[in-house]
Amino acid sequence: MVPDEQTRPLTTASWPVRQRGPSDPDRSAKPSMRRRNRHALALKLGVLVLVACTALELVIAASASADPGAGLWFHSDRGPSSTQALAPVPVPEAPHPVPEPPAPQPAAPQEPEPGTSLARNPAKVLHIWLTGYSFQDNTPPGSAIVSAPAVHRTAGGTGTYTDPITVAVPGHADERTMAWRSGTLFYLPTVQRYAIVEDSGASPAPSGQDGHLDMWVDGQGDSKTASDRCMDRITGVGIPAIMDPPPDQPVLVGPITSNGSCLIPKNSN
Repeated sequence: MVPDEQTRPLTTASWPVRQRGPSDPDRSAKPSMRRRNRHALALKLGVLVLVACTALELVIAASASADPGAGLWFHSDRGPSSTQALAPVPVPEAPHPVPEPPAPQPAAPQEPEPGTSLARNPAKVLHIWLTGYSFQDNTPPGSAIVSAPAVHRTAGGTGTYTDPITVAVPGHADERTMAWRSGTLFYLPTVQRYAIVEDSGASPAPSGQDGHLDMWVDGQGDSKTASDRCMDRITGVGIPAIMDPPPDQPVLVGPITSNGSCLIPKNSN
């Protein structure tokens, strides 16, 4: 007869084994405590960092207010204990306007010293055909117009080294075919005058002559007859002419024709 279960003796093998779950207080107690400790430690560290940053900001602000130009401090490469201040960055100033230099003033003409020459080349003696033209027979008639002015705006001059009398040469200024360039200086011993090339349109020189100079005799205010008479007296071939002359030659100052008479040396024609 099989004994009844109620009367069967219990053994340890038949006892039910208790399965522990995650909610078992014996298993979860220690991990929960460790997590709470870690959270508390992190919170303390955060508070300490915040306090340190706040203190550093207060120190920097106090230093800047005490000495605004001091700037931040850092260790230089000269040693671990040496410090050097960062120099404040300079603010560039606005450029000042530069005044314009004054315009150069033209130099006043100077009288040449005796014994010196304004000639660019050594003096050269030529033998030329010398003629004259006047206020009455200029082109156009009744004018003192010149085509290549150098020291005068119109024909003129008194015959000195610094105020030579105008002469015309063969060729045309507008075609750049003048026999001598404008400003070429001559001295004419037969009339004792310096002359300067300032006009063109003179006739070509005859054969055997070094050139042709047509000299301004003026005549403004005089009759054409008086001007023609003076022109005839200075005209000739083989007349000596010094090109690029020195400034110390004898001069009979004044126009060739003046007050109806000819102002030329007595030994002239």
